[in-house]
Amino acid sequence: MRLMHHLFFNSKYRTLFYFLPLFLTISFIYLFYSFSQINEYQNIKKVNIIKKEKKLRLFDFIYDLEEEIKHKKLDVKNIKITPKKVFLQIEDDFLKSIAVIDFIEKYSSKITINKLSFKTLGNNKINLYIEIELNNKDIFYKKSIPQEIKNIVLYQKNTINSKETFIINDIKEDIKIDAIINSTVLVNNKWYKIGEKVNGEKIISIKSDFIVIEKNNHKTKVWIYQNEYTR
Repeated sequence: MRLMHHLFFNSKYRTLFYFLPLFLTISFIYLFYSFSQINEYQNIKKVNIIKKEKKLRLFDFIYDLEEEIKHKKLDVKNIKITPKKVFLQIEDDFLKSIAVIDFIEKYSSKITINKLSFKTLGNNKINLYIEIELNNKDIFYKKSIPQEIKNIVLYQKNTINSKETFIINDIKEDIKIDAIINSTVLVNNKWYKIGEKVNGEKIISIKSDFIVIEKNNHKTKVWIYQNEYTR
């Protein structure tokens, strides 16, 4: 009792006992506010990351693509941009041009290569055509590039002497071309050459952006691009 009486009537201890509840209250409020701020920051950060993935725009991709082209010093002959697609034509070194395809495929699952073809020009150069599309769905699909493209034979320019024949029809809906590389064409994940048959129709000519098929003396031209704007 004497100790309590002494502490209570001592001015220093009396002040301490008076401010102790206030100090504890302030400390509790500070800790609670700090903890709330940390949780709020973490939640905002997660939301921003999610929104950044959903806000992928074609404009952002084109900007990064142009920076990649400048970095590799590629010779761009033509580029066309629509609200959801980009059509690119590059004329440069074979390996440098193929590296652009790798960049596009790895950029995002929302960016896909719809069509591609190239034509050899000699001196290890090619004329490369690429159709790129922004897809809102998450599609994880990578088009396979045939191993033969690394062969030096592909750099050699083939000359075919043939007479142009009259084309009766210019539309073929049941055959869709995925890619054309020199004298081979990719249809439904299978490569065909001149003389082989696709859906019972014989391939009689392969060009850089279309093929000509024949059945019962009926010749049809099948384009790699569906839209005439890209031809």
